[in-house]
Amino acid sequence: MFSCLEAGTVLQKLQGFNADDLERVREAFIKADHPRFFKFFSSGLPFGHMGDYEKKVNAATLEQLAGLIKICGFLMQTKVYLFWTKAPR
Repeated sequence: MFSCLEAGTVLQKLQGFNADDLERVREAFIKADHPRFFKFFSSGLPFGHMGDYEKKVNAATLEQLAGLIKICGFLMQTKVYLFWTKAPR
């Protein structure tokens, strides 16, 4: 999984949310059903399963929600290295 140190500030923010705010975060992850999010809840499997994703998001702890937000941050990064070409010698 991930360490709480990596997602510490996100976890602190989530701890300050009320029940309605947490429900909106959960709804957003259910609507944005990216395969990488399925994998987060299906460790040990190569891809993850969509079948019980909604149940797992609704039952997710604050630490797990922070982990999903961390994955969002990674997915939103510009992957510049994909466009690098090798310099001619």
